[in-house]
Amino acid sequence: MSFQIKEYNQFNSHLISDWQKLWDKSPCAHFFNSPKWFLSCLQAFPSKGYRVVAVYDRGSLLAVLPLSLERKFGIKALVCPGGKHLSKLPLLTQNRNPDLLPALVTYLSGKGNFYLSEADEVLALSISRNCGKIMQRKASENPYFSLAGGPFPFFSNRHQHSLRKKVKKMEKHLTYRCHKGDPESLKPVFAIDFNSAKRARGMPTFVTEKDRSFYRQLVENFGEQVTVCLLYYDSRPMVFEIGFIYKNIYHSSNTAYDAVFSRFSPRKLLLFYTLARLYREGFSMFDFSRGINSLKTAFTPLSNSQYDLYFSQKAWIRAWWAVAAGIRDKLIGNKMLYQAYCFLKKIFIERRGQYG
Repeated sequence: MSFQIKEYNQFNSHLISDWQKLWDKSPCAHFFNSPKWFLSCLQAFPSKGYRVVAVYDRGSLLAVLPLSLERKFGIKALVCPGGKHLSKLPLLTQNRNPDLLPALVTYLSGKGNFYLSEADEVLALSISRNCGKIMQRKASENPYFSLAGGPFPFFSNRHQHSLRKKVKKMEKHLTYRCHKGDPESLKPVFAIDFNSAKRARGMPTFVTEKDRSFYRQLVENFGEQVTVCLLYYDSRPMVFEIGFIYKNIYHSSNTAYDAVFSRFSPRKLLLFYTLARLYREGFSMFDFSRGINSLKTAFTPLSNSQYDLYFSQKAWIRAWWAVAAGIRDKLIGNKMLYQAYCFLKKIFIERRGQYG
């Protein structure tokens, strides 16, 4: 099969239209390979380095990969747009055509350095097989579970009983609300994040105004595909979760709680309400997003592995990326070092006044 590959360096409305049509019908579609994700990145993080690689067969669009020219561990490379907000590789394909990926990889390798983030295991294996110089490293685990059999398929009866008892005891104080495509719902989200336990550890979701602007753009572009779930305690916002909806799947993107309410296990309380609602509404899957923690493992033992793929013709760059990624992994894996790093980052951010 002969493919035609085009690279777009400027906004092209015809490409966006064809991209959306491909997304609507593709079994490989997810929130992060939608054209609306890319448009949100363009609007919130302006850059001249954006480009879209499109693969055609006889004029029919078969694949799209948005990229951005940035620095990865100090090296200029083509990377996936969205940065820390990205949870899955933004490559969209019509299907798992075995001939398409080699053509795409050959094209990318001719462009210089590239670093592709969060590819699923099947895709990562297919891509790495087609170029000996492509390096692969495990990036994350992505927990998930089916909602077909109920809202709590793996949550033990003992834990369910305990959680239901807590909800019943507190229910006169609790108010649950779910907002779909409502930009006003982000105001309590930002307020909770500012007072969150995560921020106290130097790990806020919305570090800068650009981060907040990005989520406003997501709401504007995706509409009701972006939900904000909030749990209030005596009318005060206690905990939030931002969810992305696609193909009858709910993707839990970000969550945080006001540190004042830590003793209530607020994230579990919010999940209790959200999972029950999703089950009633007929969702097929709950995706916890990348990353493992005790909360996620309490609700599911299932997860998919995701991988970063990186390429350079220069061996020293490939070696540096491997070393840098390894150092980052060790830093994150060492609780004491990571807390120290987050504390220093928190001081740096606050001194620059980026919370205003």
